[in-house]
Parts: sequence; C-alpha cells; structure tokens
Amino acid sequence: MRWRRANPERASELQKRSYYKNREKRLAYAKAARDADVDKFKARVRKSVYGITPDEYNRMLREQSYLCAICARPFPEPDDKTAPKRFVPHIDHCHVTGKVRGLLCGGCNTALGMFCEDPITMELAIEYVRKHGAG
Repeated sequence: MRWRRANPERASELQKRSYYKNREKRLAYAKAARDADVDKFKARVRKSVYGITPDEYNRMLREQSYLCAICARPFPEPDDKTAPKRFVPHIDHCHVTGKVRGLLCGGCNTALGMFCEDPITMELAIEYVRKHGAG
C-alpha cells in the first residue's frame, strides 16, 4: 500500500496491465457471480448506484401499486423472466442530485432521458402532439 501511494503512475500502469492480461477470466467470474443469483446482483447494484435497499425498492413498488409512475402501465411479476426489459421497473433519479424519484417503465424512463428531464421541452412536445394529433 505504501509503495502504491509513492508510485501512483507505475501502480496504475501495473493494474491496467493485470486487468487486460486477465480480462477474460475476470469477465467470466463476474458473469458467473451475476448468473448465480440475479436478485442478489440486482439488489447490490441498486444499493451501490441508487442507495436503496431491497426493502425500500419493494416499498416503492407497493406505494405505486406496481404501476409505472407516469403511464400507469403495470409492471410484470418479479419472477417473470420473459417480460421485455422495457416493462420492468426502472429506477428514476435526478441526474443532478442523485435523488431517487420513483419507478418507471423503460419507455417513460427513456422518454425523460431523451428530453433531458427538461419540463419546457416536454411541454413543447405535448403541445406538438396536441396540435398534430396522436395518430
């Protein structure tokens, strides 16, 4: 540890070299760990990325009645492995503060991202659709 602090460039170079030398092994190990317990993997990702526990995630689902917070499309059952990814709950969060806002279907989550979470642009899109009709 002392050597690493004294030689940061060399340590970084060695770490990168080791990573690329063992890349396939590392990726296979990570995939095996992920596949062994998908729910545990997802819970770990939710905790590390969004800071929410499985209990908090399940509470959010219950509070939203297992529906998307925007379009109210029902989420598939948690054990339904055939459900398209766009219908599985996505954790919506503010990209500025990191605060979790709710659970959305993939379509609504993508739409917010495509509009850069800008309410003015979203309002303009609504006006556009109203003006030109939905179909």
